[in-house]
Amino acid sequence: MGMLSTICQVLVAGIAAKFLYKNWFSPKTKDSGSSTVSLDHNHGSSVSLIAVSVSSLAHDLLIFEITSQVPEKLSENVASSKQVQANWYKKLLQAWRQANPTPKTPGQVSRLVILTLHPHGVTEVEGLLRFYRLPCLIAPWARIDAAATVTPPSRPEGVKFELNTFRVDAYAVAVADGDGLTVYVDVADPREATLSVPEDVRVAVSERSKARASKDKPKPKALHKTINDAGYRVVHGPNKKEILARKYRLRGIDAPENKQPFGKEAKRELTKLVKSNCVIVHVYGEDKYNRLVGDVYCNGQFAQEVMLKKGLAWHYAAFDKRPELKKWAKEAKAAGIGLRKGVGNTLVRIIYGNCFKPTTSDDDDQDYSNISSPDHHVSQPPTNGVLSLASDLFHFDNTCEVPELLSEHVASSKKAQVKWYKKILKAWKGAKPPPKTPEQASRLVMQTLHQHQKADIEGLLKFYGLPVLHEHEIDLPAEEVFPPPRPEGVKFELRTFPVDAQSVPDGDGLTVYVDVADPREATISVPEDVQAAVSERSKARASKDYTKADALHKTIVDAGYRILKGSNSEEVLARKYRIRLRGIDAPENKQPSGKEAKKELIKLVQGNCVIIHVYGEDKYNRLVGDVYCNGQFVQEVMLKKGLAWHYAAFDKRPELKNWAKEAKAAGIGLWASSDPEKPWEWRKNNSRDGN
Repeated sequence: MGMLSTICQVLVAGIAAKFLYKNWFSPKTKDSGSSTVSLDHNHGSSVSLIAVSVSSLAHDLLIFEITSQVPEKLSENVASSKQVQANWYKKLLQAWRQANPTPKTPGQVSRLVILTLHPHGVTEVEGLLRFYRLPCLIAPWARIDAAATVTPPSRPEGVKFELNTFRVDAYAVAVADGDGLTVYVDVADPREATLSVPEDVRVAVSERSKARASKDKPKPKALHKTINDAGYRVVHGPNKKEILARKYRLRGIDAPENKQPFGKEAKRELTKLVKSNCVIVHVYGEDKYNRLVGDVYCNGQFAQEVMLKKGLAWHYAAFDKRPELKKWAKEAKAAGIGLRKGVGNTLVRIIYGNCFKPTTSDDDDQDYSNISSPDHHVSQPPTNGVLSLASDLFHFDNTCEVPELLSEHVASSKKAQVKWYKKILKAWKGAKPPPKTPEQASRLVMQTLHQHQKADIEGLLKFYGLPVLHEHEIDLPAEEVFPPPRPEGVKFELRTFPVDAQSVPDGDGLTVYVDVADPREATISVPEDVQAAVSERSKARASKDYTKADALHKTIVDAGYRILKGSNSEEVLARKYRIRLRGIDAPENKQPSGKEAKKELIKLVQGNCVIIHVYGEDKYNRLVGDVYCNGQFVQEVMLKKGLAWHYAAFDKRPELKNWAKEAKAAGIGLWASSDPEKPWEWRKNNSRDGN
């Protein structure tokens, strides 16, 4: 093996020698054997006729192409992993082969390395250059990078000066929002020659360097603050240069603020455009916030054009009349993308039109700088119900997020709230005309959510400051009422709090809780000991005697009650009911398809209020009834998905029989088996679980 390894090394060295000789040497005769080449590859020793720096890198690139291995000692000069280093060499090898002419001098090789690896850390690139004894080309670093990647047009009329920056975000998070960022420009750059660095800043920089050298930690921090406050910053850039920090704003556009809908998306897009890249800025002047206002070019792209075409900014026509900007904004609007997406044509008109009443009809020509998103969920209740609800629907349409503080007004889970907003959004889009008054908005909400818990609907309306209408004002179409009118045999109806997953023991049973203050519960009195326990528990919690409160809570639970949070986060006493779904029998949990049946029932009811038509009790003291949730008849779903049998011994309804037959014919669910065991037969020989 040792001999084989030696032979391989000789062959590789021979190939490398041939590669170097062909590309850089100019032999005087055709006899290549007459030239002497010394290939002592020690990253520092000499190689005849050629700089060791160039030959070493060329050799290592060739070795990498053959073996996919990077130099072992490179890790002593850079912090990145071997895998990252391998990616560098792949890029360098490709760039080297595509270079025309091939780099031959140390300066040319350094330039190729910097251009190829400029998105990577400055420290890492410098470490690589030092490893090969190549010059760092510190002064032109930014200009090398920029010249290769940014192609702005010639300066148009009105441009006062141009900035060529260091890479954005190389040293700090620089993108503030969708139309502003901070850049750093080398004070030694010729373009900065007209801007003299204040004497106090120069002194602070010098004193800071001395303090750092003497390891006086508190003093450098104080001096650094002085430098920052003056609009400068000292960063660990190439050659430890002081870098002038200047803020500027993108000319001609106005992106949504961070707290507005699409504000975060706009910021994210601008960050994606400029991060780790040098940019060129054509500066036109300053705004009232002392930010430079200009056009930004990065990697051959005009940043304002990208933001407008993606629908992530408005054309700021009040300050920039360029027709191309207006055109790009209108294209995005016509396509309905970005902030113009989906419900935008309706809700943007409500939010920025009907509620704020702009002075002209062309919304692309408006100055939106004074329009802010109603941040009513952060510190105060909504002041304009229609505006607030429309804004939240607009936000939900793009983020699927519901207001954070809504849970303080309703008892249902976040998952249930998401379903409400989906329904309201769909109804809002379909409304002709869309609601504009509080009464119209309330009517739409109550019509859309009429199947849900009354307390939750009222809590939602109160959250937005919308009026709670009487039932005769809602005008529900008869065909939309669900569940259907009570059929014969129904003894009473239950309307529950949201069901949680732990309340579903199997595929045909669940536990629910009903507010004792509900009119339907008025005929059932709460035991005096439970009422006393509730009162004493409240006092114990107020005095922070949690041991006593927990003991009283156990008394309440053991009696078949539970304290839940109602609307406005008030504690509500709820009565417990165990429910058995009438007319179906799902596989037991230990049977095939038993777990699937349980999962499906959880999926149907979790986080939702349900309506139950109760027919009676079974021998296990469970209420037997039909369950309706979000417009669905739960038994129908379970039968059609083949996750339950029709329990014909106790329910002769033909529709249940038909749904079970359809699933069996389709071979789905438990019917995928040729002969599934019936749960009532299984229970004869096995213990019940969960009933």
